[in-house]
Amino acid sequence: MTELGIASFESYADHIRLHPEEGERLPDIMHITVTRFYRDATCWEGLGRVMPGLAASGRKVRFLSAGCCGGEEPYTLAIAWKELFEERFGPADILAVDMDEAGLERARKAVYDKRSLRELPDAWRERWFIASGRRLHLSPEIMSMVRFERLHLVNDALPGSFDLIMCRNLFFTYFTEDRRFRAALVLWEALRPGGALMIGEKEGLGPRELDIFTPWPGARCFFRRAA
Repeated sequence: MTELGIASFESYADHIRLHPEEGERLPDIMHITVTRFYRDATCWEGLGRVMPGLAASGRKVRFLSAGCCGGEEPYTLAIAWKELFEERFGPADILAVDMDEAGLERARKAVYDKRSLRELPDAWRERWFIASGRRLHLSPEIMSMVRFERLHLVNDALPGSFDLIMCRNLFFTYFTEDRRFRAALVLWEALRPGGALMIGEKEGLGPRELDIFTPWPGARCFFRRAA
């Protein structure tokens, strides 16, 4: 509004109606691009309860990190898989998507400030990060486990089907009721039957979303795709 010389929200709404291209710019301006490794530790601890049910068939497990920002969450998943599950279940396929190209470029470089790793277990941080001045560079072994693609989560088709989708602090925090349910349907369609949805610790699903996802017993933040 300052850049356009507009003083009131009502005037800005009128401007958007007259200039649709301004509305198309808003998602790139408004979305949040900050997160941390191992954010919401309670949620990550639930992986141990969920994973045997997803990987029991012996095939390669497929993950999607929806709205991956700078890569902290899919890389956390890759580290957790390497540490806790790979020996038992074999390699995993991890795809991370976001609409913000700047965030994806940051993710591909995988260089982070120490404060973004403050919640990661010390042993994992020491094993998988290399000091680079005041910053830390992720091990190439972990970087190679994650593929990054630019994708709009609502408008573009998701390349399913996935065993687990992480969609944390995005749809179920910022979307209004109808848009949130439409987004939940997109995630539901991209999950295989019985697959899992992982959301943020402070998020919850509304009644409509709970018609298509059921809480995963004993695993906070996880929901099973309902039939």
